[in-house]
Amino acid sequence: MKKKIVLLGLASLVLAACSSTPAIRVADAQGVESTSAIGMGCDKPFALTQDCSGWSGPTKKINLGGQQVKVAGNADGTVTVMFGPNSSKATQVTNLGYELLKRELVEKGFKITKVTPIESAGMMFGYAIETTEPNYHIWNEFTVE
Repeated sequence: MKKKIVLLGLASLVLAACSSTPAIRVADAQGVESTSAIGMGCDKPFALTQDCSGWSGPTKKINLGGQQVKVAGNADGTVTVMFGPNSSKATQVTNLGYELLKRELVEKGFKITKVTPIESAGMMFGYAIETTEPNYHIWNEFTVE
């Protein structure tokens, strides 16, 4: 019985250490309070009404420079939430996806006003990218099945 309690205690410490270590962020998201991927939904905190599932988050698959990510948007299209893959390479692939998404926005003349990291358990799941003008419609040309 003592072995089980000790093992459970050690497992709890390891999990707590992993979840308290923040994920590696892109420079644009430094200093911004993150949103929990686990606690996030379509309705909060970004009011996503376009291409969002309450179960899995963003549902529109897009391909940017050979990198596939999923996106969802708010009603007026000024917020795009981007998720990378749910895998061991989530943070690296998600950060690359953000940089490719940012490149498209900047090339099309959009001004990014805020980038909110979406993370849990030390993994970067995605980013919420806010712009001054509606941007969500541009992802239609990058849609994949």
